[in-house]
Order: sequence, then structure tokens, then C-alpha cells
Amino acid sequence: MTQEEATGPSRECDHVELPVTRQVASSIPDWTSPVLVVQHVRPDTAAFIQVLLEANIKVSTVVAIPYSSDDACVAKLSDSVRMLCPGLDEMSATAAAEVRALSQQDGRRVVVQDVGGYFADALRGDPTLGASIRGIAEETKQGLWRYRNLENCQFPVVQIADSRLKQIEARYVGAAVALSALEATRCIGNASIGERIAVVGYGDIGAACARTVRGIANTVYIWDTDPIQRIAAAADGFMIATPEEIVGNCRLIIGCTGKESVGQEWFADVSGDYYLASGSSRDIEFRRLLNWGAGRSQDYTISQYARRVPVTRIDLDLGRLHVLRGGLPINFESASLPYDIIDLVFAQLLVAMVEVELGDEVGLRGLSDDGQHGIASAWLSTHGATGHASIRNDFAKYAVRPS
Repeated sequence: MTQEEATGPSRECDHVELPVTRQVASSIPDWTSPVLVVQHVRPDTAAFIQVLLEANIKVSTVVAIPYSSDDACVAKLSDSVRMLCPGLDEMSATAAAEVRALSQQDGRRVVVQDVGGYFADALRGDPTLGASIRGIAEETKQGLWRYRNLENCQFPVVQIADSRLKQIEARYVGAAVALSALEATRCIGNASIGERIAVVGYGDIGAACARTVRGIANTVYIWDTDPIQRIAAAADGFMIATPEEIVGNCRLIIGCTGKESVGQEWFADVSGDYYLASGSSRDIEFRRLLNWGAGRSQDYTISQYARRVPVTRIDLDLGRLHVLRGGLPINFESASLPYDIIDLVFAQLLVAMVEVELGDEVGLRGLSDDGQHGIASAWLSTHGATGHASIRNDFAKYAVRPS
């Protein structure tokens, strides 16, 4: 399988504009620290790295996340920076070794732009690695949770995962998760309209996923371990159900918790076919289930818009579980975000990197209010009515099918 088949059709690396991110970059004073970036290497990321390089930000190495990166974009970036493409299980160790090498070569500590907390894993394994780090800018909730578990952090970690601006992105990600899951099950031969479908996890992405599924004439069942989130889902008009009730009513289950959620105990004594899709980073959502089913599973592929989507099938005594993309995020089968929203995300990441480079406050904190308001004002000035129209048009488009 080619990388394009695995991650969806690539968008042109040379035609992504990030005007707000570029505006932020143009205002940065002299940058001194070497930079290591851990990212999904797709056309938007290639454009982001190019903006950083043009602003003389010293991006030395990019570590590509294997399940989402695009071969053409990796090749393009390799002309400008050192590209590393480890396997998923080797991500943390590879990033750690590279940070040590960069710090020794440059004589300065390294700024790390992380997505998913890969470097948090490395730091837990070797706390002395912190001596090589200037600070970390983290993008995702998964990463936020991992950095919260670090003890005695002696450098700044600026996260944008719970920023008000990041909540806007979550609406698009949730929509892409829903539509990719519905389309994949349709390609297998199952109905995706007028069905009963479960969403596990009612955070920002789970709520957006549930709204999208309901918008295509489906009944949506919600389970969240947090009772407050269950109340929120009920207040939004969704069916609240226990895991047992979900399995008794729904054949498609979409996991959006960002943690291990659906386990083998959900499917005791069930019959028939169940389809599971993840909206979470890495392979975490169904990891326990997949480990349990390793001795009774087999892989196959389905065709979806000239792509081949991998599926892991776990055979039960009376039923079968079909785990789409082997538990990896389903939304990378389509383009999750319009470029003006991508611009909003990368502008935040860049401001977080600047706060790491110039600041002295150690420990984990969110992006400053001043930083968020500055980005919002720049976005409105730059994208203006065009950006508003893009948002409306994209949501209208998502009501039909993925882009």
C-alpha cells in the first residue's frame, strides 16, 4: 500500500497559504535555539515548516508521524531539513536521540514542537533529557495529558490544546472523524443514514462528531465516563446509554475519548458484526481490545475513493469486530481542515514556540490570552469575510461527504 492510499489523497504541498502564521513569523526577533518538530507531515505542515525557515527559525529536524504523513511532502521537506521517519513504536526514542544530538552540535538547548506527547514519553523514560530542552510547544489534548504527568518539569511547556481557538478546530476534526467513519462503513456495504450510531467520549471532538452524525439523519447514542459530560450530551438532545445499551443498539461505534475506552468486555456474548472507528491520536482508543484480540484477528482492506483502507477483524465466538484503520485515527482518510482554520492552528503553535523561546517560566501552561487575542485579530483582518464564508461553506459541504 502506498502512503497516499494509507492517508488519503495528498493536497499540493506548494499551494497552501498560511498568511496569519506568516504574519506572526515576520514579527519574531532573532531566533537562536535549534528546533525539532514532531508532526503529521502533510501539505499544510510542509507549508508551516517553510514559513518557519523563511523567518530564519532554526528548524533542524522534522520527525514524521508514520500513520498520517505523506511521502511527497516528506520528500519535499527533505530538501530543506533533516527528515526522520521512524515507526510508531520508535517515535519517542528517535525524537529523544535527535534532541541530544542537536543540543550537542549547536551548543544550545532545543525547542521542541510536539503533537501527541511523544516527547513526554521520552522524558518519563529519561528525565536527564530535560537538560537538552529549551522548552516544548504542544498541540493536542493527548499531549497535554501526557505532559501533565511529568514530575518536576524544569523547562516551559506551552500547550494550545485547551485554548479557545483550538476548540474551533475541534469542530472540523469531529466532523471529519464522523464522515470518514460513515463513508468507510458504507464502502463495506453498510447503511450510514438512518442508523443508530454510538459516539464514545463527549469532549470537543466527540461532541462535534455526534452533531455531524445526527445531521445525516442518524440516531446518536453517547457514553462518557464523566457524568457531567453525559449531562451535557443529554442537554444537547442525544441519547445517553451504557456500554451494554450501546452494544445492544449500535453497530458502528466511534471512539473520541483520547484514551483507552472500548474493551473486550463490551462484546461478551454478542453476535453479528460491529464496526469501530477512532478519532483519537495514535492507536490508543482500542489498544486494549486489539491486544486482547491479537491471536484471533486478521487484516483486510476496503476500497474508498481510489484508496485502500486497512481494517483489523477480530473474530468472536458468535460475532466479529471490524476495527477501521487498525485503530489509528480515521479522520486522516480525508482532509480534516480547511486551510484558513489550519492557519489558525499553526499561528497558535508558532506563538507557543515563541513564548517557549523567549520566556523563563517553567512548567506546563496554556497559551497566553494576549497571544490568543492577537491571533484572532490577525485572522479576522486577514481572512475576514472570505474566512467566514469558508467556514460556512465547509460545514455545508461536511453535511454531504468528506472533502
